[in-house]
Amino acid sequence: MGVRNPARIFVDQKTDILYAGWVGPDAGEPSTTWGPAKYDTFAAITKAGNHGWPFCMGNKQPYRDRNLPDPSKPLGWYDCDHPKNESPNNDGLVNLPPITANTIWYSPQGGAPTTRGTRTASPATRRRRPSTCCRGSRAAARPP
Repeated sequence: MGVRNPARIFVDQKTDILYAGWVGPDAGEPSTTWGPAKYDTFAAITKAGNHGWPFCMGNKQPYRDRNLPDPSKPLGWYDCDHPKNESPNNDGLVNLPPITANTIWYSPQGGAPTTRGTRTASPATRRRRPSTCCRGSRAAARPP
């Protein structure tokens, strides 16, 4: 729940953890009226949860509710800890689960953890060091 069009997914076969990455809406910059800029998000999903969309993005940055039928008139900010879906088009839950923290979030406009290169949060095969790696080697003998 609460993911916006996951563009990349990967399941770690050893741990059975689902990794997913998705791109936020096309807000070119943060807005004091409407909320955060576009955030790309990556999450290690270990259990069912609400990852925020369309109420919050990134690390629980809320959007502002839009007044229907006139969306140019803002209402209050969404509460990421107690989100409610009060849309007239909602035919499901009104009181939603709290927003689950995401693993990594970043905005091309800056703010939050940043990255270079790809524009989409992209999980890939997880690499593990063999359990026999570095035993007795100089690397293992170095102090922490």
